[in-house]
Formats: sequence, structure tokens, C-alpha cells
Amino acid sequence: MEFEDFFRGRIPDMTPADVASILGPPKVIDDTIVPLGSGWGMQEGLKYKSRAGETVLQWTYLDDKHDYVVLFAKPLNAWILTLRFSLPRGLASDRACE
Repeated sequence: MEFEDFFRGRIPDMTPADVASILGPPKVIDDTIVPLGSGWGMQEGLKYKSRAGETVLQWTYLDDKHDYVVLFAKPLNAWILTLRFSLPRGLASDRACE
């Protein structure tokens, strides 16, 4: 499956292992804590909400034209896909935009 197909398609709940079995390992793995006082993790587009102080896991995949981001939340003691999106090259990575 190509990145664009994965990011356009409707995907049921997936674990990081599920995503890796389809897309392979990500280029970048980052975990971060939703800042206190932030409403970021409560956005409408997130399937599973993350409250301030909770950890989110971000995987980034790269191709020649795009940065593909997969976000996981941990609603029930297991990482579950909560959001996926693509951006032009360099907007979610340290690669220069062309």
C-alpha cells in the first residue's frame, strides 16, 4: 500500500504494529506530552482525545513530496491510531521545502 492510499483511506482502529505492518517502520518516532493548559489533544479531528499532561506518539514517514504523520493516543493503556495527515515536504520534518 502506498502512503497516499493509506492516508486517504478509512482505517479502523490500528496499533503501531498494524501501521508498521502496512507502511514499514517510520523515519522519525517522537513522543511528547500534551502541554498543560492546552486544548490540542481535544481537537474534533482526533478519534481518541488526549488530555493535557498525557503522552502522544507521533510517527513520521517521508517521500519526495510529502511528510506523512501518524498520531497515536493511549486511551486504554494501548497505543491506538487517532489521526493521520500529510503535509508538503518539510512542514512536519526538518527537510527543506522545495
